[in-house]
Amino acid sequence: MKTFLTFTFSLIFTFYAQAQIFPSEIWHPGEAVLITGDTLEGLIKYDLEKDAIQLKLASDKVQAYSAQKLFYFKLYDAGIKGYRHFYSLPLQVNRHYSVPMLFEVLYEGRLTLLAREKIVQAENMEKVTDLSLLPNDTRLLLAFDFFFLEKDGTIRSYEPKRRRLLSIMDRKYKEVKKYIRRNKLRHDEMSDLVRITAYYNALGE
Repeated sequence: MKTFLTFTFSLIFTFYAQAQIFPSEIWHPGEAVLITGDTLEGLIKYDLEKDAIQLKLASDKVQAYSAQKLFYFKLYDAGIKGYRHFYSLPLQVNRHYSVPMLFEVLYEGRLTLLAREKIVQAENMEKVTDLSLLPNDTRLLLAFDFFFLEKDGTIRSYEPKRRRLLSIMDRKYKEVKKYIRRNKLRHDEMSDLVRITAYYNALGE
């Protein structure tokens, strides 16, 4: 795998918000590598909620692949004018059981930053004199859950809290804390998390 410093991922929010469409609803050119070793090229539509993709081949035949059958896939996202990379990785759901799930790689290193895209509802109240005159306006928004993949293969979920981030990076706790403060970075902003993860990895053993 290559190292991805994807600061342009913040553009996902603005581009698709303006277009009023979500990237998972669009066919993207790309390729998928199956666990059998086969590589397939075509148009890809992904569904992280179901941990599966659809692949439209040159013949217009559409094939579906779950995370159990996928090793890796990449797609070209016109919204950010760049490639996005996804891997099927085992997430431990309890002490004795792991489930393969699709994760997007935001930055790869000794500590790798992963994400899972999701669509959430957000209520937007219009500013009016009498709030009873207008109902709540519910919007759908793009959001992400973040994870950290450690060198030994362990995947740790990340709740966007500064204390949680520093506990994951406890080996270089003081340096990371100073870096965040000095550069006024947010612990819940994707592009900032990429920068923090890159800095942590650059510190070495």
